[in-house]
Amino acid sequence: MDEKFGEVNIIGNKQAASNVIENNVPKKGKRIISKDAKIAILGMIVIFFAFIGIMVSLKNIYCGIEGFINKASQKEKFEKYILPVAMFDPVPFDSPQNADKFYLLQSAIWAAFMNNGKNKYIDEEYDRLIVPASDVDVSISMLFGKNINIKHQTFGDGYMNNYIYDENTKTYIVPILDRVGIYKPKVKNILKDGDRYTLIVGYVRPDDIRQIYMGKKDKDPKPEKYMKYELKKVEKAYNILKIKDSQIEHWTN
Repeated sequence: MDEKFGEVNIIGNKQAASNVIENNVPKKGKRIISKDAKIAILGMIVIFFAFIGIMVSLKNIYCGIEGFINKASQKEKFEKYILPVAMFDPVPFDSPQNADKFYLLQSAIWAAFMNNGKNKYIDEEYDRLIVPASDVDVSISMLFGKNINIKHQTFGDGYMNNYIYDENTKTYIVPILDRVGIYKPKVKNILKDGDRYTLIVGYVRPDDIRQIYMGKKDKDPKPEKYMKYELKKVEKAYNILKIKDSQIEHWTN
């Protein structure tokens, strides 16, 4: 009787020990992660997403600065491009075909001079410019389109300045002036729609520009008026389609 009881007791103890070992051994395929490891993993995830957030913010800041620089550069490019047109305060038109032909000639002559360099046209002996009609034709095509046909001829600008056309040499003879033009364009805003551009252009007096350089006036003078220019990109040029009055007094961009 005692022997049997002892045998049963031994068997019972073996089963209990086996159950304890089995319960303490992890099941196959299941890993036990400590609390410290969980905290470390969570911290790494937080740091990762924080890093992503910083990179996105830096990219947005860079894109914003780049966009601002590009927009300022584009404004300067258009200001230079339309300068020979805007500086004479043109009468608004809905098509270059309906614009004053002498005005188109005058703008094209000065565009040729500004785009091709001073040394090419200046006749220092007589203080005058000599501009080939062929260069004027190129400027007219660039500014107003290839369909504009203008007869070359002598004309005046209303300020006792004559643009003399020499039939023999096919050139314009233009006096060199201390002051050319009434305004300097200041592009305030650019709206793009496909290959078309609308510019809101402020007209600033040249006197104001000179006073700025002399430190006698604010660096951002208020334009006397605003005009709206509509242009179309054609190859490497921008044809001016329309010039309209604009009632905009203040335009921020």
